[in-house]
Amino acid sequence: MFALSTKGRYATRAMVELASRHDSPPAQLAELSASQDISAKYLSHLMSALVSAGLVDSRRGKNGGFILAKAPEQIRVYDILRAVEGPAETAPCTGRPERCRRSEQCVTRSVWQKVEDSLTSVLEGISLSDLVRKQRILTAGEGKSDDSI
Repeated sequence: MFALSTKGRYATRAMVELASRHDSPPAQLAELSASQDISAKYLSHLMSALVSAGLVDSRRGKNGGFILAKAPEQIRVYDILRAVEGPAETAPCTGRPERCRRSEQCVTRSVWQKVEDSLTSVLEGISLSDLVRKQRILTAGEGKSDDSI
C-alpha cells in the first residue's frame, strides 16, 4: 500500500546514529556508511539534503565529519523525511487541490487528507532522542522494546 522509500529509511538510520553519538566527535562519512551498510555515494547525497535542511552540520578537515545541527530531542522523524523525500502527500490533491480538476467534488479527497494528517502527526511525535532511547533498550537486551513510539 504505502511504502517509505529507501531514502527516508536510510536517512533516518544515519540520523539515529548521529544522535547516538551526539556528544562525540563528528562522524566521518565512511564510518556512517560502514556502520549503516549504506553506500558512501548514496549516503553522501542524503547527508547533503540533511545539511541543506539545517538538520546536520558538516565539518571539514582532519577531524571533520557530520554532527547534528540541533539537539536530538529537537529533530523529529518528520523533519528527516521531509528533508529527503519532500512533503508528505498521500495524493496530489491534498497539498494542492488545484492539481486535480475533481478535487472540489471528490469524496475520497478527505480520506487521503486524514491519512496524511495522521501520518504527519505520528512522525512529528517521534524525536531522534526517542529512537536513541529505544535503540539503547534493544541493544542492552533488556527485553522487548517500547513500541509506544
